[in-house]
Order: sequence, then C-alpha cells, then structure tokens
Amino acid sequence: MKTKLKKIGNSKGITLSKSLLEQYQFEDEVEIIAQADGLLIMPAKARPREKWEEQFKAAKKAGHHPAAALLGSFSNSFDKKEWTW
Repeated sequence: MKTKLKKIGNSKGITLSKSLLEQYQFEDEVEIIAQADGLLIMPAKARPREKWEEQFKAAKKAGHHPAAALLGSFSNSFDKKEWTW
C-alpha cells in the first residue's frame, strides 16, 4: 500500500483506512519499531499489570488488604511452632 505523508505542525503523519485499523486491531496507541529497511507499526500491547500499584494503594486506603485476603488462612506448622515472631 502506498500513501502520502501529511504535514502536522512540524511533523508528518499518515492516515490509516478504517479497514486496516480493524484488520490489525489498532486502537488509540501503536508501537513503532525502527528497522534497517523502514518502520514497523503494530498495535500497542496491553500491559495488564500497569496500574496494579495504584489499585493496591486504593484498596488499602479503602480498608481492604489484598495480601491478607490471599494469605490470611495460609498457615503451616513451621509458622506456629518454629518461627519466632
């Protein structure tokens, strides 16, 4: 496919057709990788753990303790008999 670069301020950009956007599942962000023979444009990869820290802080502030919920009932004989708390 051949297209023209369009001036955007001091930069230039390209317009992708709706069919290309749908076919390659482009949304609001893309990853651009410089290669020896050109640029590779790919849909941005999801980062599922990106906001975990913020979510844990919000949970603690709201009185939830995620670690306690996961490990609260987890115990073993070493913890009860041998470990010094």
